[in-house]
Amino acid sequence: MLWLSLCLPHLPLEVIARALPDPEPPLVVHETQGARRLVIARNRAAAAAGIVPGMRLSTAQSLAAGLRPHARQPQAETAALDGLAQWAGQFTTWVGLADGEGLLLEIAGSLRLFGGIAPIRQAVTDGLGRLGYRSRTAVATNPEAAWLLARNGLEPVLTERDHLREYLDALPVQALRDPGAEAVLTALGIRRLGECRRLPRAGLARRLGPGLLARLDRLYGLTQSPPRKFTAKARYRGCLELPGAIEQVDALQFPLRRLLQEQEGFLRGRGEGVLRLELALQGECGEPARIRLGLAAPTRDAQRLLELFRERLAREILPGPVEALELEALESAPFQECSQALFEDETARAADIGGLLERLRARLGEAAVQAVSECADHRPERAWQPALPGRTCQLAHALHRPFWLLPHPRRLAQRAGGPWLDGPLQLLDGPERIESGWWDGADMRRDYYIALTAAHTRVWLFREPGPPPDWYLHGVFA
Repeated sequence: MLWLSLCLPHLPLEVIARALPDPEPPLVVHETQGARRLVIARNRAAAAAGIVPGMRLSTAQSLAAGLRPHARQPQAETAALDGLAQWAGQFTTWVGLADGEGLLLEIAGSLRLFGGIAPIRQAVTDGLGRLGYRSRTAVATNPEAAWLLARNGLEPVLTERDHLREYLDALPVQALRDPGAEAVLTALGIRRLGECRRLPRAGLARRLGPGLLARLDRLYGLTQSPPRKFTAKARYRGCLELPGAIEQVDALQFPLRRLLQEQEGFLRGRGEGVLRLELALQGECGEPARIRLGLAAPTRDAQRLLELFRERLAREILPGPVEALELEALESAPFQECSQALFEDETARAADIGGLLERLRARLGEAAVQAVSECADHRPERAWQPALPGRTCQLAHALHRPFWLLPHPRRLAQRAGGPWLDGPLQLLDGPERIESGWWDGADMRRDYYIALTAAHTRVWLFREPGPPPDWYLHGVFA
């Protein structure tokens, strides 16, 4: 097994600041320790003002005008890690959470797909950057060692156990991040993990307990203890709290892009595309404003979805300041990857038509663009019903029917006892008796024919039994 660890040292800050585009205003995250509120993280603008972690919040506010202080949000951090675990499923089938600060990915089975360690590592790092996260990564033959290395800011690639052992032996005991063990080992004159490993195990266990020995065994790969495998949800659902209330629709696009990119990774890992999704705009009180989007075909392209939401949001009037965004995939379907063709083909033309339908529905509303689906009724006027564009259905029968029906049947002139439409009509097929509808008061009894006009257009005619035997035009074949 081979493990890639992703440590997110700035997670408390990024769960808040990643909804902001650059340049960011000065922003800090603080938490209460005793009677004091101390800064635990700050962005670049706050750092440029001289603010450092551990500083009192009151001091930080005196250094930076317009400083935005935010209390730490442990629940938001947990939710963000869950979302990232779902997103990371596009790189491997085994993703685990690590100490509430990062992720562990087992990548041995993915190396061939991505072309090696460096490409998959770069893809993960770049993807996290687009989502608004800075990461430290390390690769090792066991998850405990990979996580210890990344958490200490070390980013080696150690694919052999011997190389891993040599690297770990040279690390200071402070790398364990265990103050109690560090104090005892330092008192014994132990400075490096290799020196600690060579101590008698029984004496070490008496002084520090069996926990440290067990951890050292996991670090050096003597025992295996993989992290619990993360179980992704069946459908994507992500939430992003905004660092400040937004009142302008245009300002929602940047945080929305973050959610759509996270959803793209989730869908890629499941081999799916989304067909329907909902964006909820949450304010201080009341029900959130909900915007639904329907797609002509499954997609997961974040940029395409952002453009469609931009069309919809342009028609929306915000009911009040927006404080959080929640994106949920209501319906998904298997997604088929298509290679780019050198010349235009049917697939490209179908994609263009589907994209046009999606843009029209986003701009005009879902009810403004509809397709036609068959309905189980023999009467032509009631044999169809509106449906969502892009959906297909299996026809229950293969009767020969025209594509175009007139809104109302048109009575035709007769000459020499036959129907006339800009010339004599040649009957090609018929009669086909349609007699139905007695149960709802709209009963009909007609004999239908297919005919050919002088201009060689096929049309659909009928006449009703009984005098007078008038002819009616009802449809035109495409």
